[in-house]
Amino acid sequence: MDQEKQAYEIQNNLNQMPKIKDRQSKDLLFQKVENRLDNNLPQQQKISAKWFLPTVATVFIMVLLLIIVQTGLINDNHNADQPVRQLEDNQFTVTEDNSGSENLDNDQAVENFDESLSTEEFDQPDDSLIFYHNETEVPLFTIAAVDLQNMYTIPITLVSTSSTGDPNDYYNRISTIIDEEMYGVSIGLLEGITFEIPDGEEVLRMIVPEDYHVNGSSNAERLQEMANFMFADLQMALMVIETEAGESIELDPFGLSELEINPVRHLAYKIYQVDNLQRLLIPIQADFSSAPFFTIDEALIEMQQDQAEFNITATIPSDATFSYDTSNSEQLTLDFDSHYQFGDNVATKEMIEAILMTAKSFDYTEVDLSIEGVDNVAGFDLSHPLTVPDAVNPVILH
Repeated sequence: MDQEKQAYEIQNNLNQMPKIKDRQSKDLLFQKVENRLDNNLPQQQKISAKWFLPTVATVFIMVLLLIIVQTGLINDNHNADQPVRQLEDNQFTVTEDNSGSENLDNDQAVENFDESLSTEEFDQPDDSLIFYHNETEVPLFTIAAVDLQNMYTIPITLVSTSSTGDPNDYYNRISTIIDEEMYGVSIGLLEGITFEIPDGEEVLRMIVPEDYHVNGSSNAERLQEMANFMFADLQMALMVIETEAGESIELDPFGLSELEINPVRHLAYKIYQVDNLQRLLIPIQADFSSAPFFTIDEALIEMQQDQAEFNITATIPSDATFSYDTSNSEQLTLDFDSHYQFGDNVATKEMIEAILMTAKSFDYTEVDLSIEGVDNVAGFDLSHPLTVPDAVNPVILH
């Protein structure tokens, strides 16, 4: 009798809930519940279970209806949002309102950004070592690491679709973004450092701990290069070095208290890889004094040289023959003779990517590249001039 009263009260409460359209009959649902209980229970429990079926089934129906109601409410809210635009080139999604601006306030964007960092997912689309904006004007932020021998600086580009547009959100999380063991790099010079990058100004602050020191000329050179790669594109002209208390500090060994920010140009790009870790394009300068190459033909010749002691390999085969034309200040023309390594393969793809980044560093906007016997390499159509990339070593933050 108590069970019937309880069932009546539950049924009465359910009748007061919003109307839910369900094409499944109550009898059919009841039968499914009964069959599942019969199948799951041991034989000796089946008889006693039948006495509880009306109550269990009613509770199950109530929970099911609550789930349906909740799902319906969520779907209604989702349908009320504006459509999501799928950006096919890089598989990014951006939710837009009618005005075309991002339908995402700053708090939400920061939350999404933090979630992307916590997952530590760093996928590079199609294993590409370069990145094109195309029609997707997502923010790009260049951070920097150094090789394990502390001889070269390696730029890495962060690509995020959930960005607030504030570079401080990225440059102050470098240690959580870059996995040193996955890339075979070091970011030790940036440990414990925070940056203050003002909007619309040309001077940024590098805030260091009281006991921060840059020991040795090599570390000082790497820090200067890292600052150049990271902040030149942000139109920063000067980086002031201060303690957390706002006091000026002189870095060893040269007593530096500020660094001028200058674009790094006239580079030769090769491949950097430690063991079987992530492959990266690494920019090489003319010598260990960090001097740029004078002409691009010097850079192309450098790209044919391995540096095994630094985990660096050539991107152009050492015995490859080619001719070039630099008479057009915007377009570099390169013609490669046939070579057994050339084809639709990873090595040729990486050679093209390295050539494009090298040409970019010499201010070319495109490369008219021909390879005898090869027409298409990993999506690069060599029948047309190739546009130089927007960035190198992309890390896609989801």
